[in-house]
Amino acid sequence: SGSSASIDENESIEITLFPNPSSDIVTISGESLDQFSEMTVYAIDGKEIYSKSKMAKLESINTSDWNQGIYFINLSNNEISKTLKFEKN
Repeated sequence: SGSSASIDENESIEITLFPNPSSDIVTISGESLDQFSEMTVYAIDGKEIYSKSKMAKLESINTSDWNQGIYFINLSNNEISKTLKFEKN
């Protein structure tokens, strides 16, 4: 069945995003956050607006220049991915 993780395995990865909604800084934390090799943020229209590789267990993103709205943070590596949703106000 390849190296893809099942949905259940992805749900067991504890990642916290706060504050949500946010006005200027979004913080993402979790013991397994550093297992991901890429973080990409997409606006609700699918446009990529931020990306970073090499995560630590705590990451902060400055969103002060972003428009209000809904954003999706996709965390991925070669085997699994996890998507988080947050609101910028």
